[in-house]
Amino acid sequence: MKTRHKLHIIAGEDRGRRLNSPKDNSVRPTASMAREAIFSILQDRIPGSRFLDLYAGTGAVGLEALSRGAESVTLVENHRTIHPLLKENIQRAVRADACSLWTSSVESACEGFARRKLVYDLIFMDPPYEEEGALLSRVEPLLAPHGILMRQRPSKWAVGDPFQGTRLVQYDVRRYGKTEISFWTFPDNLE
Repeated sequence: MKTRHKLHIIAGEDRGRRLNSPKDNSVRPTASMAREAIFSILQDRIPGSRFLDLYAGTGAVGLEALSRGAESVTLVENHRTIHPLLKENIQRAVRADACSLWTSSVESACEGFARRKLVYDLIFMDPPYEEEGALLSRVEPLLAPHGILMRQRPSKWAVGDPFQGTRLVQYDVRRYGKTEISFWTFPDNLE
């Protein structure tokens, strides 16, 4: 797979490190502007956190969290043609040993994590825009009681509540160009 180098880590110990991304449109990396905004909002929560990046693509979001001090990062990506590129991006990280890659569908990974009773402080979901993504009721059990789930989608997305049937509540939404990122947590965290 031919690659291009337009992505890079914005801050932290891997600052400036280039990330490979495919030349074709097989994945759509989260833009630097949106990544920078997310991590600016969460800057106090990243150090020492357990970070889960669902639909990881190039790994840009998860590897940014790792660079900024996340204790561990788990990347889930089912797009097998991107795996060699994603593995290269992980191996370049200073703390690559704190990062794990799951090669499976998000649904299967979530079921496996739930069986193991794994929980994450921060979960980022960026399903392909033409897909709805995993049922959020499968993702909710993976969120630590004090955790935050972020969901990226096109800002022109059809009206609806993807979190219906969960206890999570939206407490913030940001728009960056054609992208919308919503922030969700448990009601007790908003008191």
